[in-house]
Amino acid sequence: MHAYALDEAERLKERVLAEFNCAELWLTEFSPLMGYACGTGTIGFAFYPED
Repeated sequence: MHAYALDEAERLKERVLAEFNCAELWLTEFSPLMGYACGTGTIGFAFYPED
């Protein structure tokens, strides 16, 4: 997730893919409210184990 930080989010995505065996990896934008609250340039990362 990112708030107007697509380039940085793409770089993080590539690092995560190189390090972990991800079943799925989505790159999305924060909602406008989250972007406002957190600020431009914010990057978020969430994950869960697949059992």
